[in-house]
Amino acid sequence: MLSRNRTFAFPCALAFALALVVAPPPAFAEREPVQPSTTESEQDSAPRDGWDATKEHWYEDGEMARDHAFYDPDSDAWYWADADGSIACDKDVFIPVDESDRDKGGKWVRFDENRAMVKGEDYRYDAWYYFDPITGEMAKGITLIEDSAGPKWVYYDWTTGKMAHGEAFVNYDAEHTGWYLFDQYTGAMVHGFAYLDGDPSGKWVYYDQATGIMAYGLQLIDDAWYYLDPITGAVSYGMTYVPTWDTWRYFDKVSGRWYEGMPMGDWQGASGGAYPSLSGRANLNVHVDIANQVVLVRDGTEVLYAMVCSLGINDCTPRGTYSVTGRGYSFYNRREAMGGRYYVQFYGDYLFHSVPTDAAGNYMPAEGEKLGQPASHGCVRLTVSDAKWLYDNLPNGTRVTIE
Repeated sequence: MLSRNRTFAFPCALAFALALVVAPPPAFAEREPVQPSTTESEQDSAPRDGWDATKEHWYEDGEMARDHAFYDPDSDAWYWADADGSIACDKDVFIPVDESDRDKGGKWVRFDENRAMVKGEDYRYDAWYYFDPITGEMAKGITLIEDSAGPKWVYYDWTTGKMAHGEAFVNYDAEHTGWYLFDQYTGAMVHGFAYLDGDPSGKWVYYDQATGIMAYGLQLIDDAWYYLDPITGAVSYGMTYVPTWDTWRYFDKVSGRWYEGMPMGDWQGASGGAYPSLSGRANLNVHVDIANQVVLVRDGTEVLYAMVCSLGINDCTPRGTYSVTGRGYSFYNRREAMGGRYYVQFYGDYLFHSVPTDAAGNYMPAEGEKLGQPASHGCVRLTVSDAKWLYDNLPNGTRVTIE
């Protein structure tokens, strides 16, 4: 029989085993496995070169590309990585020549919604743009492009790159400084004559066939002379002073042309436009220019009105200084088989008068078309309107100089 107070000694190994079975630590049994951090995961999946697994970033030598242009040979395309490493998408980007120094310049390019560099024409932001088909660089300035209709010269704004339409003043360099006109639909540069609507009225102008720049002053175009206003470029009509020639010329009222021997179209109208008042002129005089077939009504040396005329064939109009002595409504010369209306006499039988009339008093159109060329028997022929104006307004005693 064993004593109640006796102590039994168990082996140590058995005691430890029982303890494990009887009292397992709860905290140790419920602990979750430790997961690596997100940064560590990304680092583990990042390639040394090329795209990451999600194709959201590009790596070179194990480093994520930032502020960097790169080429992917698999897609045969260029891309741009922004400062945060994201790939440029549906935006314009400036790519510097030297990524370490943007002040050295570079080029503007565009990446589409698929992150690919845009090439050729692109319509966006309510305007057309053009990007070099090889480099992708945004075109600026005067540029030759091809479209379905063939080649055309266009202008892309020097700052924004937007294609111009309508009138545009270009001055990004000396060669391309001036006014241009670009088709309102296609943007194609306009060459030759064009009509511009304006306030208070429109005007015809001329754009150089080679450069497209609006022309000014005296121009020889298609074997005829034109005078284009030195400020506005507008085609001149009627009597116009030409500084290059230091004289007045009559430019056709419809076409604006002048050439030697040109038939006078409007031999009935006012050759120099609206007539001025001659009243109160202190030194009123008339100067007849034989060489240029021009009559100038002047106050001193100031030209008040210029008129086209026809003087004597074979230089038969007398040179000298004379004065107005009289006037009449009409005359007829039987020997010459022609007459005229609204004559103003300045020396014997020599007169200012209208385009010749026949025996019935009808104007002779073939003679009217000769205005601007020697055609008379010594008198000074004028348009019908110009002759009547002198008849109504030129006072007797007015000095007349012919030279």
